[in-house]
Amino acid sequence: MLGVTLQGLPLPAFITERNVGVRATFGRLAQLDPVLLSVVACLLIWGLAMVASSSVAVAQELAGDTMYYFYRQLAYAGLGLIAAAVVFQIELDTWQKNGFLLLAVAILLLLIVFLPALGYAVNGAQRWINLGVIKLQVSEPARLFLIIYLASYICLLYTSDAADDLLCVD
Repeated sequence: MLGVTLQGLPLPAFITERNVGVRATFGRLAQLDPVLLSVVACLLIWGLAMVASSSVAVAQELAGDTMYYFYRQLAYAGLGLIAAAVVFQIELDTWQKNGFLLLAVAILLLLIVFLPALGYAVNGAQRWINLGVIKLQVSEPARLFLIIYLASYICLLYTSDAADDLLCVD
């Protein structure tokens, strides 16, 4: 009757190895900080309310729909939540192992904006890449990739023997 075990706990036989992986993935949601999630949800709702209330006149004049910018912001918020869910599924070890590669991608992105064929100028500043549907300001992913690289580098130093000298740990 009892089959696979998960961390020493017996599970019913109908739960296979594949199901255990799915269950473990959803179990990661329990590791999230509820206070942080609540703050993020409140900021998201607050931001949507601010866009809805502040853009009514402009949206009516330019798009003919008072809620045009709200719907657009809601769609991007939904895409952001989907992207966050996908990124959450990637193990931390993967981010740590690829920190240097992400730093190289960040530097490459920062250089690409200077190419006339790919760079896009807004208000005289050429900091964007036109991807058709959206315009990407490359400093945003570059900043994120730099943070990931620095975190992986600090973890590498912390786990090496040189960390004792660097961090003055006795």
